[in-house]
Amino acid sequence: MLGETWLSDLRFAVRLFVKRPIFSIIIVSTLALGIGANTAIFSFVNAMLLRPLPYKEPDRLVRIESLQGNESGRISMVELEEMKQEVAVFEDIAAYIPGAQYNASGDGQPEELPATLCTHNLFDVIGTPLPHGEAWPESYDKERNFGVVITDDLWKRRFGGDPGVLGQKMTLDAAPFYTIYGVAPPNINFPSNVALFRSININANYPNLIKRNARNVYGIARLKAGVSVEQVRAELATFGSRKSQDFANDNAGITFTMTSMRDLYVADAKPFLWVLLGAVAFVLLIACANVVNLLLARALSREKEIAVRRALGATRSQIIMQLLIESLILALTGGFIGLALAYWWVGLLATMVRTDLPTWINIEIDGVVLTFTFLVSVLTGVIAGLAPALQVSKPNFNELLKEGSKGSSAGSPRQRLRKALVVVEVALALVLLVGAGLMVQSFRQLQKTDLGFRPDNLLTMRIALPWRKYNDTDVNARRAKMQNFFKQVLERTAALPGVESAAVTTNLPLSGETENGKANFTVEGQSADEQQRNPYINDLLISPNYFQTMGIALLRGRYLNDFDTDQAERVGVISQRLAELMFPGQAPLGKRYKIGNLDSQANWTKIVGVVSNVKHEQIGSEGGLDSYVSQNQVADSNVYLLLRTRIEPMSLEQAATREVWAVDSEQSTFDIQTMEQRIADTIWQQRVSGTVFILFAFLALVLAGVGIYGVISYSVSQRVREIGIRMALGAQTRDVMKMVLGEAMQLTLMGGAVGLVAAFILSRLIASLLYGVSASDPLIFLGVALLLAMIALVASYVPARRAARTDPMIALRYE
Repeated sequence: MLGETWLSDLRFAVRLFVKRPIFSIIIVSTLALGIGANTAIFSFVNAMLLRPLPYKEPDRLVRIESLQGNESGRISMVELEEMKQEVAVFEDIAAYIPGAQYNASGDGQPEELPATLCTHNLFDVIGTPLPHGEAWPESYDKERNFGVVITDDLWKRRFGGDPGVLGQKMTLDAAPFYTIYGVAPPNINFPSNVALFRSININANYPNLIKRNARNVYGIARLKAGVSVEQVRAELATFGSRKSQDFANDNAGITFTMTSMRDLYVADAKPFLWVLLGAVAFVLLIACANVVNLLLARALSREKEIAVRRALGATRSQIIMQLLIESLILALTGGFIGLALAYWWVGLLATMVRTDLPTWINIEIDGVVLTFTFLVSVLTGVIAGLAPALQVSKPNFNELLKEGSKGSSAGSPRQRLRKALVVVEVALALVLLVGAGLMVQSFRQLQKTDLGFRPDNLLTMRIALPWRKYNDTDVNARRAKMQNFFKQVLERTAALPGVESAAVTTNLPLSGETENGKANFTVEGQSADEQQRNPYINDLLISPNYFQTMGIALLRGRYLNDFDTDQAERVGVISQRLAELMFPGQAPLGKRYKIGNLDSQANWTKIVGVVSNVKHEQIGSEGGLDSYVSQNQVADSNVYLLLRTRIEPMSLEQAATREVWAVDSEQSTFDIQTMEQRIADTIWQQRVSGTVFILFAFLALVLAGVGIYGVISYSVSQRVREIGIRMALGAQTRDVMKMVLGEAMQLTLMGGAVGLVAAFILSRLIASLLYGVSASDPLIFLGVALLLAMIALVASYVPARRAARTDPMIALRYE
């Protein structure tokens, strides 16, 4: 019986909506926009913040870093081994070095493979047993043996998924002695987007790498079960304090900190995602308010039908159920169409991210998102249908007769409810508009920030020289090989038509390579206490013309030049902020410093110049902690090649690559982008947030305008007789228009007042996400209020004009 009742109600609801297609289409479209927008944003939140990481119990994984001068950096292998023994909250710790590159050859086409250098226990710590093979022997971590674990993707793509590759040698950087020990599970490419893992090989052959102050690795630790974040921080603080006391020369001023595994990937995006989810919920609330208004108007027109059904024996619960079923059908239909819209929106938003995310962050509509869409649709249907159902399911027959006689319900509780809903819509729309204004202005300020260099017309690409080919037992000979290669590449690329200059650097500003870590900085003659306050800095090896190519201004002294060779005294240039921090009230020129806390006196560098500050990590950061040394004095094999051009930079991509091949036919180039593209990638959160907020604000404006139009139009239709009487008694057209527009503006002012207060309060939540703009910027608040008032006037003009054209004779006969 119950099932038959449900089916009967369902059939009746479908027939009802088929008879009024325009009404149904408007409601379904409104809900589709709100539900689709929520589905799209939730798919981002689900991918980045909710979906489990592909590791065992990822909430127990943290990265261990050091801190000096409020700047984070790496730790040493000595410190890591001591943490294993002395810090009780860790189950185990593995060391890793990100950012390595290898040129693979011998099996198919040569290609550049990103790699992670790590200890053998990395896979045990992150909890991902190898499905094929095993990790290299533990002894390889401290020996000159090269064990490799390849990713599942590389195994299938390069080796055809052949299990027989285990135990075979792989040629990397022209060296055919990298033994493949295992294959990682699918989607395991820690820390992100790598192709292989190699034994770390920090051993006695390189004594500078195994010292306490040689901080060259990160630690990835698994916490013991039940350990809290506070316990970990307390243990690390105790450990750091103890090491500062026991090893004052190496650990003074060094503390240790941890970052959760998820925050390692999405910490910067997390606040933006939560704000967007809150904003899109406002859009859905506005859509719901509109739908409630429409359904309420529809229900009021059916009061006599419902009264008749009640008189014939239908219970109030049956009437409410019927109306809720009608609302649910509309909401589920809107949800289905909204899901289709969400697929398109997700693809569009994903292209706006434009940065390399880990493979497990796959922004898609999966089962969780589908469940979310279904639940939101049902909840929306219940919310939208409940108020009209409660309003009309208990008819007052006397009231119906009375209202029918006077032809007006303007003062009824139902009309007051409809007006209250419009006030809510206006308030919510104003909050969204203020948020959009703040986000967009913040993004504009970021784009106008002085970066300390010129990003326009700058082509960038990476070159990583193979170890085997450019190796030599003699350090000077090895350096000479690398320097000769880059000298030829710079000469050839600088001579290309359309190129103004060419340079190389090991650390490109705003490249997103934050995993490379920073270096210790020590000034000659500093006391132990002074050294403790030194920050970590960016250590850059550059070609002499790097500053001119990048457009970095010289403030004191001189730039590096071609006379700064490995036969001359080592010299360096530092940034203005670093000079002011390390030499307050002094002239920095002629002072000496060294990078790292290594004992060799040969590492002292004389300051010959000071340049303007450069934003290296983030546009919104202070920046300017940089040291520059010539590549002609200290060579490096892994660099960025920069071309300052007079033409569109990407048009030189192939020509520049050919010039590299002309110097070495086996050398690859990779990661080719313009500097402006790289900068855009560093602020993708702000770009996406600003764009989405604009979209939401536009939807909110449209929905609020529709809501105002609907209420004023309905009010006019219910007051036809009253308006006719007014006009018969001498009211002019302008008087009627003034009355109707006044009603609309009254609702708008009420909603605007509530919205301004709410926006002022809620804008505090996004204050930390803004750059160069106050969360209470009066111009934005005033501009938004005026815009909303204009929309309200436009939305209410049509019904006001219609009211002003009322024929008094027809109106007096109106029932």
